[in-house]
Amino acid sequence: MTHGVTTPNQIILIGPIRAGKTTLGKLLAASLSCSFTSLDEYEQIYTQPVGYDPAIAKDILSTQGLLKYYTYRRSFFDEAVVQFLANHPEGVLELGGGHPIVPDPDKQARIAAALRPYSRVILVVPTSDLYESVALLKPRQGLSINDLDLNELYIVDDTFYRLAKIVVYTEGKAPKETCQEILDLLRWIQPVLRDK
Repeated sequence: MTHGVTTPNQIILIGPIRAGKTTLGKLLAASLSCSFTSLDEYEQIYTQPVGYDPAIAKDILSTQGLLKYYTYRRSFFDEAVVQFLANHPEGVLELGGGHPIVPDPDKQARIAAALRPYSRVILVVPTSDLYESVALLKPRQGLSINDLDLNELYIVDDTFYRLAKIVVYTEGKAPKETCQEILDLLRWIQPVLRDK
């Protein structure tokens, strides 16, 4: 049963870490009888050919800490997003929390350009207030109030909102309820067929 939603191209989920993208992605894929794929599983496949080195990353993590390690990883996210979209032409796709948000303006523009053609880019976030959302998501990550929260890197501006075509707020809703809300919204949005 497809719930009146066709999937000839991607449904792309974006949002902060632990916002529920994976859970919703799997529910949507099951409802639509299509695949679910997360960029988290493919990131290094796309970043190693352009210079990402897991050994360097591990060394940075152990000697300079999480923030420097993540900064190194982020410098390759534009390539990961572009390749992931190009290599997964159908199904429900999930970009990890930080994949669509990078500090380099040129790389951010490249990510925005890669996502622009898609009519079904869905931002999954607890509330309309990103600061409140980050606070709500902190316990889901097992972080204490003073721990470094990578989600704070993504709310410095409205980039998530500029990338998204649809926004769904999850606070106070069960995953199945949010899944149904997305299916209802998607009935009104025609997919964009891309040239192969």
